[in-house]
Amino acid sequence: MYKALLKPLCLSVALLTTTAMATDNDPLNIITRPHMDMFVNAVENDVDREETIAIFKKYADDNPDNDAVIIYYGSLLAARAQHEWFPLTRLKLANEGLTIIDKMLETVDDDRTTMGVAMNTPAWFESKILSALVFLRLPNVVFQRRHEGMTIAQEVITTDGFDRISPKLKVRILSRYALELSKDNKLDTAKIYAQQALDVIEQANLQDYDNYAEMAKEALNAKPVGG
Repeated sequence: MYKALLKPLCLSVALLTTTAMATDNDPLNIITRPHMDMFVNAVENDVDREETIAIFKKYADDNPDNDAVIIYYGSLLAARAQHEWFPLTRLKLANEGLTIIDKMLETVDDDRTTMGVAMNTPAWFESKILSALVFLRLPNVVFQRRHEGMTIAQEVITTDGFDRISPKLKVRILSRYALELSKDNKLDTAKIYAQQALDVIEQANLQDYDNYAEMAKEALNAKPVGG
């Protein structure tokens, strides 16, 4: 049972890394490109795991007030779960990462000036968005985090300054939130956010975002549940 329930968690953490990382054309703040490459490799391929954890722990220790950096460290800890075969060990490791993320969320403030890792994006927005994405992908039957993820997503999208952050982060949270809203039968709101996601993809010419475009289109074309 646990194995079946935790499989989506492993996918969710892998998706977090691909959604969190920037492309070669995007400058990164604080975290260097080689270290970001190590982060992705540790999460996806379990390569140099302990070395990468040590590096990102130092980033977190050196930047204790930067919430975006903290969430990278937390997600890296949680990512160890996908490389463990024993279900209870997976659960334990995932919860270690979630504990870091939860602690960050308890102390996050309204500072919109401290920059995160993504281009042109304050740490507040990046940390909130990545947290929401993790919570929305977790198997809710195990972790019960979906409601929190929905609340954070709504908060971020409606906060002043959201329109000025990295287009890639905007698309990720808009498309995911729209899809989740459509599952809740909140079709009018879902379609608004889905269309916004598609507009950003077109305006920013995000050619490698077909999966998010499909997600937005699914929400845009969703039919009433039970209708």
